Amino acid sequence: MYAATEELTQVGTWDAPGRDPRGRYVTVAYQLTVIPGTPAEAGDDAVNVRWWPLADLPPLAFDHADIIATVTAATV
Repeated sequence: MYAATEELTQVGTWDAPGRDPRGRYVTVAYQLTVIPGTPAEAGDDAVNVRWWPLADLPPLAFDHADIIATVTAATV
């Protein structure tokens, strides 16, 4: 999926030591409104991918639930 820079809104940066047991990672999260029906494509280290309703998310890794909570709080 391609998104133009002007379509993205930076939500925050997560950089707490120990937030990921694989090592030191920094995440910068962006918000983008996606048109319903937009296909999702797996890439990088993902085997499968799909869109999830925010009210019905599966268990999330590491601090990803905190990131989603920040995004939803900023958009309500």
